[in-house]
Amino acid sequence: MKKYKIYKFILILMLIIILLFPLFIHTKIVASTVRKRLFKASTVASGTTGTCNWILDSDGLLLIEPSNGISGTMGNDAPSMFGNPTTGFYIYRNQVKSIRFGSTVYAPTTPYSFLPVPMFGNFSNLESFDSTNFNTQNMTSFSDCFYQCKKLSTINISHFNTENATDMSSMFQFCQALTELDLSNFNTQNVTNMSNMFNYCQVLTELDLSSFNTQNVTNMSSMFDWCYDLINLNLTGFNTENVTTMSKMFNCCPNLKSIDLSNFNTQSVTDMTDAFYNCRKLEQLKLGPNFSFLSNCGLPTYATPWVKEGTTSPRYTSTELISVYDGSTMSGTYERLPLVKISVSIKRDDLVWKNNDIKVALYQNGEEKYAYSQGKISKSQGTITWDVEPGTFDVYASMDSEHIDTLVDTGKDIVAGN
Repeated sequence: MKKYKIYKFILILMLIIILLFPLFIHTKIVASTVRKRLFKASTVASGTTGTCNWILDSDGLLLIEPSNGISGTMGNDAPSMFGNPTTGFYIYRNQVKSIRFGSTVYAPTTPYSFLPVPMFGNFSNLESFDSTNFNTQNMTSFSDCFYQCKKLSTINISHFNTENATDMSSMFQFCQALTELDLSNFNTQNVTNMSNMFNYCQVLTELDLSSFNTQNVTNMSSMFDWCYDLINLNLTGFNTENVTTMSKMFNCCPNLKSIDLSNFNTQSVTDMTDAFYNCRKLEQLKLGPNFSFLSNCGLPTYATPWVKEGTTSPRYTSTELISVYDGSTMSGTYERLPLVKISVSIKRDDLVWKNNDIKVALYQNGEEKYAYSQGKISKSQGTITWDVEPGTFDVYASMDSEHIDTLVDTGKDIVAGN
């Protein structure tokens, strides 16, 4: 009976081996096939990192795959004392144009050691990155992950697992060729630092971060700083109640026309320095009950005042809006009052144009608002046209600094707009 049980056990064991062996072989074949498919060019360099192998070919393709063909974990390749990697594939980072992963590759818990050398940061010629087969569930820091990848234009990070991430600072900083970025799969519930996250993503035109959970974030400084071509930005899901610094958050976003801050809670913010500096095309601000400006936020001075949506008054300069805005009574959408055209007919006397100093101006409440001088008026012009904010104006003309009525054909005050 005892021998029978032993034979039975051996038989079952052999059966298991027979069933699993084809799967093992298939995995090895798949890994080998991937390698052959990807590496038609000659090998430039190869090595190991943790329990993975890596190969760089002459086309600039870097493939990282498990040594056993099934799964492996990348190692923490040690940098030098000055922060420049001296081992592994980091040495060849300037030759890498694309990165792929074979089978299942786990990222290290900490992607660098001693000094902060980013996992793929400073790969100055990297053009494409595909996260398929790359498991990041153990990573807590994504800081500088793609820092200074200036040529990176194609990026698939849909497989990134960010549930344990606490730091995403400078993650895409200086990705100057990145035109699209899909982060809808990101879990940011534990992130505390998003400073410089998209800083200098110069050609990024739109960014939807409505799915971001920012309840624990404390630092958003320079988050979108120098996103020069950014036009559409969705921050409707942002919870900022724990944020303490928003300095330069939207600094130098000159093409951004609208920002929705209706969910922003700035109760903890102590630094808003130049948050809106050089947002020179900003036309609309959605402000909520828990939002307040700090005096040095850098909201630019514009040609036209701010008014609440659907109204023409009261009107606020940027300085006034910063000073008086009270979310408890003034929340809503604020827009810059659009300019309207206004024209004044003038008489054309050749002697006048040649020999006299002419000035035509629009006055409002006794103050000169808009003016044309002789140097800007041609003999054949006939009319002068201004772009002005809506309102009622008095027209005055002067010749040699003396007021005259005969030069301007008015008859009554001019009403611009409604």
